[in-house]
Amino acid sequence: MRSRVLVGLLAVVAVVPVQAQSELDARLRMAVSKLEQGDAINALIDIEAMLARDDRYRPAYDHLGRTQVQLGDDLGAKASFLRAAELNPGDAELHYLIATVGWQLADFGAAWTHGIAAIQAGYDRRGVEQLFKELRHYSDEPTCRVSSQPWKSIASSPLVPSSVFCRVESCAAVCSSSMHAISSTDS
Repeated sequence: MRSRVLVGLLAVVAVVPVQAQSELDARLRMAVSKLEQGDAINALIDIEAMLARDDRYRPAYDHLGRTQVQLGDDLGAKASFLRAAELNPGDAELHYLIATVGWQLADFGAAWTHGIAAIQAGYDRRGVEQLFKELRHYSDEPTCRVSSQPWKSIASSPLVPSSVFCRVESCAAVCSSSMHAISSTDS
C-alpha cells in the first residue's frame, strides 16, 4: 500500500513542474504575440509577471530583452540577455545580442567578449565580423592575456565552461585552464 501511495505522489510531483512549464510557455507565446502586434508595454508587463513567478525561466529573459530593445531600454535589455545567457551559456544568439547591445551602449569590452563567445558557440561568423568591423572604429581588438595572441586565433577554441561564461561583464574574462582570457584596453 505504501509503495502505491509513494508512486502516486511521485507521479503528481513529476506532473506539476510540467504543467507549470507549459503554462509559462503558453503565457510567453501570448506575450510574444503582443510584442509582434506592436503592444510592447503589455508584453513587458506579462513577461515581468512571468519572471516574478519563476525567475529561472530562461526564454522569458530572452524575450524581455527583445521587448526592452523595442522600447529603447538597451541597458535593461543587456541585463536581461546576460541573465538568459547565464541560464543557458551555450546560446550563441544570446551572446550575439549581448554583443550588439554592448556596442550600442559603448560597452566595447562586453561587445568584444560576447561577440567572441557567439563565434565560439557557433554563431555565423559573418554577422559577428560585421559587428567587429564597426567596433574597430572605436576600440582596439582584444588579445589573449595568456598567450598575447589576437582574438581571431582563440575564437575558434572550444566554448568556455558554463561556470566561467557570462559572469564577466568586461573584456577581461576570467582565466581558466580550458579557455584563454581576453583582455582589451577598453574594458
